[in-house]
Amino acid sequence: MFHDTYAAFLAFAGAPLPEVLRSGGWLAPVRHAEADYFKPLRFGDPVAVEINRAHLTETEAVLGYRIAREGSGEVCVVGQVVHTFVERASFKRTPIPEGVRRALEHIESGS
Repeated sequence: MFHDTYAAFLAFAGAPLPEVLRSGGWLAPVRHAEADYFKPLRFGDPVAVEINRAHLTETEAVLGYRIAREGSGEVCVVGQVVHTFVERASFKRTPIPEGVRRALEHIESGS
């Protein structure tokens, strides 16, 4: 669910993941992921998944996620995923692409 939300966010930021993977000059593999589960969810339960915080460095984005039960808003899962941005050809770190950074800064600042 985190990954689907991340892919939707990239599309919103003008960097659709299928296009980036196919022909982009950068990639953003997951370096670390973690989640804490507070309430059970069952397949098909209606939930809302959001990226609710971000911390950015020059080459990394730490994204915080929250999964809540729709209707009640009961928080069931929180987690974070660290993406390291790298050049496709060399796999060396590269700055976060500007359009993606601008979109992430809105999350980071809470606006």
